[in-house]
Order: sequence, then structure tokens, then C-alpha cells
Amino acid sequence: MAYSRWGGVGSGHWHTFWHCQPAEEKETLDNALFAICGLCQFTAKELRDDIEGCLDIVKDKDDFVDEEKVDELRTYIAEFLEDVKIHYPLLFQKIKCLVIEKWRRFRWNRLSEAKKEQARKELDEALKEFYLPILIEELNNSESVLEGSRS
Repeated sequence: MAYSRWGGVGSGHWHTFWHCQPAEEKETLDNALFAICGLCQFTAKELRDDIEGCLDIVKDKDDFVDEEKVDELRTYIAEFLEDVKIHYPLLFQKIKCLVIEKWRRFRWNRLSEAKKEQARKELDEALKEFYLPILIEELNNSESVLEGSRS
């Protein structure tokens, strides 16, 4: 899928797209490829871990790049990362299964108050263990993308 294309009125400096993996490799949340035609490509993990470092590599390879063009590229990268996150929601599927499993254990009508309280505690702990780290990571990623766009 293309995020930007060269040519035509109002087109940007970049031709960027979600690049397919070689046939022998299985694409994942981390190795999905973002390609900048004629320059380089980065994995989703590389972009998530150090978007500014990746942008520095692009700046070194493109003689005609300025901050406005880098900001434009940053928006395409953000779109790509959001699409990858939507395409590979495995962590959220695991959380959903965990919650459903815990919910089934409740069986409110058949449990004593003590067992209900224990089930509530188990559910709270499971959600903290699995969901809080994901939320913290998402907040950190959002902050780094915002900080990068302010630079």
C-alpha cells in the first residue's frame, strides 16, 4: 500500500509504501517493511524504536531533503505504524481470550461471595499484568511520535 507517490500537482517529495516480505519470510508486527523508494527501507520495529535515527539515515541519503520534507515523511511513517498495529492485533486478542476465560470462571450465580472476591482479584491481576504494559507502551510511543513531530 502506498502512503505517498511522486509526481502530479500537490504530490510530495516521497514515494513511500508498505513493502512485501520476501517469499521465504513471514511478515510480523516487528518486521513489516516501510520502503522509501530509491533510498532505503525500515522495519516497523526499527521505526518504533528510533524514528529519529531512521530519519537521520534518510537525511544522509537524500541531498534535497529539508525539515518540511522530513515532517512530511514522519506523517507517512506514523500512518504506516498505525496500519501495522491495526493489522497485527495479536496482543489484544490474547487479552480478550484471557478476559473471557476469567469471566467464565465467575459464574456469578453459582459462586459463593468468597469465590467471587477471589475471581475478581484474579481478573484484576491478569488485566494489570497484560494490559497495563501495553497501555504504557502505547503512551510512550504516542509521546515519542508527538515529540518527533514538534522537533
